[in-house]
Amino acid sequence: MANSLKELTKDVHHDAERKPFAKLLLSGNITPQQYYVYLFNQFHMYQALESKLDLSGIEDIARHNKIRDDIHELESLFDIKPKTLFKSTVDYIRYINSIDDLAHTARQAMEAGCT
Repeated sequence: MANSLKELTKDVHHDAERKPFAKLLLSGNITPQQYYVYLFNQFHMYQALESKLDLSGIEDIARHNKIRDDIHELESLFDIKPKTLFKSTVDYIRYINSIDDLAHTARQAMEAGCT
C-alpha cells in the first residue's frame, strides 16, 4: 500500500515547524529585515531549482520571479539592501548544480557507449 507524500513527510514537517525560525515566521513577529533575508535566500534556491526544470506550459507555478517581486517591494518600502547568502543556500545551489552536472556526465557516457 503506497503512502501519501503527506504521510511520508509528516515527521519532517512536524520537526521543521518547531525550529526557532519557523516559529518566528509563523508568529507574525518577524521584522521586514528578517523576512527580506529569508526571501533573498529563498529566491536564489528557487531560481537554481527552476532553472533546471522544463516549465513549458506551467510557467505560472514558477516561484522565483514572484519572490523577486516581493524582495523589490521590501527594498523600496524599508530601504533594505541585498544581503549575503547563507552557507546552507550556497550548499543547496551547489547540490542542485551537481545533479545537473551528474546527469550531463551520465548522458555523455550513455551516448559514448551507444555509438
